[in-house]
Amino acid sequence: KQKAIVKKMHAVETLGCCDVICSDKTGTITQNKMTVVASYYSDSMQEKRFSKTQEGVMLLRAGVLCNDTTLSGKDILGDPTEVALTEFAANHGFSKRTLDKENERLNEIPFDSDRKLMSVLTTDTSGQKMMWTKGAVDKLLDRCSKVMLSGKVIELNEDEKKKILDANTKMSNKALRVLAFACKDIDSNNEFKEEDLIFIGLMGMIDPPRKEIKKAVEKCKRAGMRPIMITGDHSQTAFAIAHEVGIASDISQVITGLSMSKMSDEEFFENIEKYSVFARVSPEDKVRIVDALKRKGHVVSMTGDGVNDAPSLKKASIGIGMGITGTDVAKEVSDIIIADDNFATIVVAVEEGRKIYRNIQKTVKFLFSANLAELLSLFIVTMIYPAFVFLFPVQILFVNLITDSLPAIALGVENPEKNLLEVPPRDSKKGLFSNGIGISIIVLGLFQTLFVIASYIIGVSLFNEQVATTMAFYTLNLVQMFYLTSMRTDANIFKSKPHKNKLFLLAISFCIALTLLFALTPVGSVLRLVGLTWMQWGIVIGLSFAMLVVSEIYKIIERKVMNKKYNIQK
Repeated sequence: KQKAIVKKMHAVETLGCCDVICSDKTGTITQNKMTVVASYYSDSMQEKRFSKTQEGVMLLRAGVLCNDTTLSGKDILGDPTEVALTEFAANHGFSKRTLDKENERLNEIPFDSDRKLMSVLTTDTSGQKMMWTKGAVDKLLDRCSKVMLSGKVIELNEDEKKKILDANTKMSNKALRVLAFACKDIDSNNEFKEEDLIFIGLMGMIDPPRKEIKKAVEKCKRAGMRPIMITGDHSQTAFAIAHEVGIASDISQVITGLSMSKMSDEEFFENIEKYSVFARVSPEDKVRIVDALKRKGHVVSMTGDGVNDAPSLKKASIGIGMGITGTDVAKEVSDIIIADDNFATIVVAVEEGRKIYRNIQKTVKFLFSANLAELLSLFIVTMIYPAFVFLFPVQILFVNLITDSLPAIALGVENPEKNLLEVPPRDSKKGLFSNGIGISIIVLGLFQTLFVIASYIIGVSLFNEQVATTMAFYTLNLVQMFYLTSMRTDANIFKSKPHKNKLFLLAISFCIALTLLFALTPVGSVLRLVGLTWMQWGIVIGLSFAMLVVSEIYKIIERKVMNKKYNIQK
């Protein structure tokens, strides 16, 4: 229901330990709804208008022709970035359907994450062949030797490069995703290669953050998890978005793939925790990031959608595939699939992972302490009264039927604790009985034992052996139901909201109904039980209820210890 699909069950346990979430930017942190809002050509920035000069027309043509979108009626299908380019051109009178008819595509060099470029070769109705290229500004400028300026093609000198890079920085600082465009004539002197290109211009697109991301990031930080943005976008664009959602506070927290490549593995390992944003990275860089974080002792989740992301998804402690944009390969190697490609859903999955693990601990705690009470009661009473029968085998089997069935299952489906994301992630090196679980099993098991034995001793002392056995039997059943009622939540019992867990209500009702069946009908004789007086029932219920009081006092002590340990404010 919450759009997180767990493919591999071990991921649930690992989610509870996760302390670093590495996420892609586009579509995961942002809405993946691109809109062109700025352009640059002929040394001029166009933000609220677009002039159809020669360079402007060439820029629009490049955006449409070097583009893999398809048209289905009025709908434009394809990558959100390319859809934005097609829509922008259509708004200025350049139809993709018309341009594709007039310019047949002969060849292409597809985009890849290392080159960060895409090129196509087209021929128009007159037979003229043109090469169109789009891609990352820095990568494309390295392939350009000329620039189109005021209707002329001139050499691309350092001054023009600086103007282009300044325009790119200006757009990036406004959180725009910037693409550069170039072209060249293909004749006998020019080959279809990404070199000696003519720079045309830039287009800047906005992809706003999802509305829920800021709160999700805050949740992460409160829960002791560190969100990290990993993207192929320009560092300034990445920082602008990261700063807006709260992932990064200073530009010094940003590092690019180029800067990473200049660092040795040891140097990168020493500095990895300084960075919250990794920009212009390749799939190989992602693997390096995950490896360094894991060597630091972190439990790392990594998102990915492409074929090239498969190595980093497998390397991460938890691989998270994207359900909408993810390839089959990325989904196959992932432990979890986020059906809506939303960062906030990752946080939901982490919370669910913590809840499930905590419920497993509650179930184990309940079963172990309840069975400990049965064993110790049987052992101690036999030592005190060797000639008496404490409980008959059929009665012991019945107690196990009650405690090991519905009550234990009910604990497994409890709602998450209110402060579940207020404490740091669980230490992956610690076992199921850590953080006082083992101690509480012993302490609370001993108290249950005490009340059951007290019930039997009172029965033997004041009444007879058969009544004592019946009192001990009912006490052993009811004491565990009162204990179950208390341990459903770490909070005060008055805040437990029992109506939220229908299986719990069913378990309690089932136990009470069976108890009444044996107490009020002849069926009780099957278990060798006898009828009890109101006084005897008062002793049984009083001792059983005492377990609720003891458990609540124990929880208060536990809460104070935990709050002090993790500095949790009320």
